[in-house]
Order: sequence, then structure tokens, then C-alpha cells
Amino acid sequence: MIGKKGESKGEIRRRFRSRSKSEFAAAAAERLNRSLCDWFPGGSVPDSTNWAGYQARPDEPDLSPAYGELASRRGVRWFFPVVTGDRLRFFHVEDDAWLTSSWGLREPDPARAEEIALDAIEGVLVPGLAFDRRGARLGRGKGFYDRALQTYEGIKIGVAFERQLSEDDLPAEPHDVRMDWIVTETEVFNTQRTTR
Repeated sequence: MIGKKGESKGEIRRRFRSRSKSEFAAAAAERLNRSLCDWFPGGSVPDSTNWAGYQARPDEPDLSPAYGELASRRGVRWFFPVVTGDRLRFFHVEDDAWLTSSWGLREPDPARAEEIALDAIEGVLVPGLAFDRRGARLGRGKGFYDRALQTYEGIKIGVAFERQLSEDDLPAEPHDVRMDWIVTETEVFNTQRTTR
């Protein structure tokens, strides 16, 4: 677990980034994909078609297997973020219409992909460096998801390895957007039902 009382966001980020990427075992990622797929069809999430995912960094859970399974089994159309200035736009990609961003991440090519308004997306899978059980999220400090999701009324799902969960409350500011659900390889929980 991470998150010690009294630590600043910067201290938590530095401590977490110092961990070896090899700690994020392929087996944990496989279990996390299964956890997401098993939970997704349940009554807790509406049967819907438009969802936003993300392309994983090396230290984030790669959800490609879940994207494929949910697309074929449930007809989910996945939209992925593109950073434009200081905001995120979401695109559906057919075939191989991807580019490598200045951040080194795969992004849809806006010239060859279908854009969707965020309010037409039923739920967003959100990566982060750390999450707590109240749904607070510690991102990488750029604020892209916090700005994008500030007025978003759909379902916000934090996706993380279990070792990224903090039993202590993470520092949060008024503009920090909380997740509705957290999915890990060991559990799925509704943060609105979590009490202290």
C-alpha cells in the first residue's frame, strides 16, 4: 500500500515513481483485466456502448485484452484520449489509425478517427499513480483528467494495481475529481459506499 499521512502529492509521486516497473507483474495485469471484464457486465454498470479507455504507460495496467473482450462480447465502442493543448479529446479508432504523442504514448490520429463529445460517453476508465478508498486520485500532476471530468456526469472508474491503493486518505484539492468505482486485480468497489 502507499500513502503515508502528511505526505504531499509531490512526495507521493516521487516515492511511487521510484518503484521498479518490474513490480507490475504480467500476472497482476491479467487478473486486473479479468476483474474488469467480470464486473463490467454486472448490474452495477449500465449496458452501454460508448466508453473511454486509455493507452497504458509501462507502469500502468494494460487493458487491451479487456477492450477486445468487451467490444466483442458487449458491443462496447472504445474511445481514447488525445491531448490537445491543456485538454483531452476522445476518439474511436478503426484499423491502425494511431500516432505516438510527444509524451511517448499511443494516441488516435484525429485526422483518421471519429471524435465524440465526452457527455456521449457512459463511463471513463482513468489511470493514476495512486487512489484511495474514497475515490481520490493522484495523477501525474498535469491535470488533464481533472479538467476533462470536472462537469462529467457519467461513471468514473479508477483502474490500478492493488499496490497503488492507499489505505490513508490521499491529499485532495477542490478541483480534484473523485472516482465512483475502483477496479484492481483483487477487488472492485464503489467509493461512494466506502465509509471511514
